[in-house]
Amino acid sequence: MELTSSTKVNDLLSRYPFLKEYLIGLNPEFKMLDNPFMRRTVGRLASLGRVAMIGGMKVPDLLAGIAAEIKKQTGEVVKVWAGEGGLSEDEQRIETMKHIIKELHAGKDAESQKKKFQELIKDVAPWEIARWSSA
Repeated sequence: MELTSSTKVNDLLSRYPFLKEYLIGLNPEFKMLDNPFMRRTVGRLASLGRVAMIGGMKVPDLLAGIAAEIKKQTGEVVKVWAGEGGLSEDEQRIETMKHIIKELHAGKDAESQKKKFQELIKDVAPWEIARWSSA
């Protein structure tokens, strides 16, 4: 199997069910994977790129972590294509920002969203934020 930012969560978990616990352990946002209905519905649509954005993670880091867990659990070495079929880092940040705002509007805990925002912008220059606002 090859891991890319466009790999679907459902496909990944169908092949490597043990990754459900690994992903849940990475971020409390991924707790929804415990729900079989959510896995079957959202999991078919959600890509690893989207998972990284929701979790406030960098796609290459998420893919590398998943590959390492697969190797640890099975001994299998999977190929990782971090840049293929995904969003640029700026696009990922913009999508993450949109997700944070949507979560706030949906009534999610402001403190958790604030932490995601702080993580999102910790390595961002001021001119990048200005560029996002025009996107």
